[in-house]
Amino acid sequence: RLLILQFLFGLAAADGEMLNAEILEIQNIAQWAGISQNDFESIKSMFLNNHQYYQQSTNSNGRSSYSSYDSLNNDYKILEISSDATDDEVKKAYRSLAKKHHPDRVSHLGEDMRKAAEEKFAKLNQAYENIKISRGMK
Repeated sequence: RLLILQFLFGLAAADGEMLNAEILEIQNIAQWAGISQNDFESIKSMFLNNHQYYQQSTNSNGRSSYSSYDSLNNDYKILEISSDATDDEVKKAYRSLAKKHHPDRVSHLGEDMRKAAEEKFAKLNQAYENIKISRGMK
């Protein structure tokens, strides 16, 4: 289910931007599929780090208004923790998610699923590294 959610975000981001309406529809699908809000936010944050995100509302020129996201804040969302988590909580969250999303867990489902899991795993690693650097963790 998580990999399907990841594929949906990939489709929404394929044109280089993500519309609020697309995110809301994916959120509805995630709720219907029984995916937790933490998992949803984590996967959504993976894609918001790499794509422009546009609100559905328009400005006076008729264009969608751009909303920027703080990359470090998204890194915390990817690890499913808040920015006030302790260093030990950061490490614990990373280890837990690394086990949950390790590519070896889905290797029996085929090459596409393994590649998607590798992408998520790489994002987890990058988020963890960014947080460690920002905190001066070793």
